[in-house]
Amino acid sequence: HPQVAIDPLGHAIAVWTQSSGRGDNIWANRYVVGRGWETAMPIATGTGNASTPRVAVDSSGNGIAVWSQLDGTQNNIWANRYRVDQGWKTATSIEPDNKGLSLFPQVSIDSLGNGIAVWEQSEGERNNIWANRYVVDRGGEKATLIETDQAGNASTPQIATDSFGNGIAVWYQSDGERNNIWGNRYVVDRGWETATLIETDPGDAYFRTQVAVDASWNANAAWTLSD
Repeated sequence: HPQVAIDPLGHAIAVWTQSSGRGDNIWANRYVVGRGWETAMPIATGTGNASTPRVAVDSSGNGIAVWSQLDGTQNNIWANRYRVDQGWKTATSIEPDNKGLSLFPQVSIDSLGNGIAVWEQSEGERNNIWANRYVVDRGGEKATLIETDQAGNASTPQIATDSFGNGIAVWYQSDGERNNIWGNRYVVDRGWETATLIETDPGDAYFRTQVAVDASWNANAAWTLSD
């Protein structure tokens, strides 16, 4: 599952899952314009298998990587931060709830390096959508449930942010009969708003929702729909 993100000057960070023979770790490498690729290195800690990494970079080339990692019982969401002047930090769990599996993380970052991660997490009976925000010089905030509808499973969230850190998350969610597309908006200094149904077509909305946001916080979301 390789992923790559690039800053406005062309410097890039790539992440992927790699087996050591004793388990799967998350590795990363950085590309610097005029110098080429640096040395690949593992960025996850712990002994459990890690998978599905995602990465985002800000306008200065600093990055945040997130992934799902097994703790021996279930999968949790972890993150690590890359600083251009310091390299990779120590991996941190950003999802402290141990009720059930946490899967399919995504991350987006603003121009100042503040990031928002979203993921799918089981509560035992159904899957919900959670989020956590990283603020430069303050660290990670408290994980937040951003979807409160209890009709059915919510899955595969996506997140996009503008240059000021405001964000929009989208996902698909079952209403008991079919899948619908939902969204929620994060406003800096106010937090998450109320999750909203953003498609009312009677067809079945499927996987692979996507969302993009411009510098003025206008957004477009897309998904597949069975008629």
